[in-house]
Amino acid sequence: MALFEVLSLIWRNRYRMLRVVWFDIKIENRSLYLGTLWQILAPFFQVGTFWLIFGFGIRGGAAIDGFPFLIWMLSGLIPWFFINRGVMSGSSSIVRKAGIIFKIKYPIATVPVGEIICCLYDHIILLVIMFVIFLFHGVYPSMYWLNLIYYISFTFVFLTAITMILSVVVRLAPDFERLLGTLMQMLFFLTPILWEETYLPPFVLRIFSANPIRYIVMGFRGSLLYQENFFDFPWRIAFFWPMIIVMLIFGCWLQRRFANRFVDWA
Repeated sequence: MALFEVLSLIWRNRYRMLRVVWFDIKIENRSLYLGTLWQILAPFFQVGTFWLIFGFGIRGGAAIDGFPFLIWMLSGLIPWFFINRGVMSGSSSIVRKAGIIFKIKYPIATVPVGEIICCLYDHIILLVIMFVIFLFHGVYPSMYWLNLIYYISFTFVFLTAITMILSVVVRLAPDFERLLGTLMQMLFFLTPILWEETYLPPFVLRIFSANPIRYIVMGFRGSLLYQENFFDFPWRIAFFWPMIIVMLIFGCWLQRRFANRFVDWA
């Protein structure tokens, strides 16, 4: 079965993959004057912009459920940064690294996974900064924050599954990468990251509930602010895990199906 074959390949090459990931992180930071600091500043420039526009310009500084808008927004925006960067960089990974991976016979299926690990590294840094901001605003850690382990794990598997698929699509049709950027922008505004879904009609809310990105964002927010556990919503677990497992199976099949063809095209 393609799933076990590809996952076994990734596992056998895990140390090699992690060495490549660490090399990529060092090279990426070395090419920037501010190094790792830039990976922190760039997202928070966006945070500041959204805070001014939505927090003060639109909401007039009003809190949401007793939480400052900045805190409420960060709890959804930080996971979005991980998702967005993971999808975009993972989807273009095979195309960007084609010149190297085909020369050294690097296992192609490990390339998207390595990109997700790189994004996870930056995500952890942003989480730590977010926790500091929370403490400054009087939002203190609780046992519910441990749910983030589950949601980060779910996000990692979700990103692995979808980039296994999209990295093949982008390799076959490079123009799709431009369309993907537009689709991610649409998903950003269709996901309740900067706005409340309280006033959505019930049938619209049911449609939105099928979005796995919403599941991740709302899970982060519920764990950090609303004292919710992931197992409080078993129907969500029963819906989303089979979804991403099917995506992962399909992605692994695509990776195995086109691996040799990509080498021939190199």
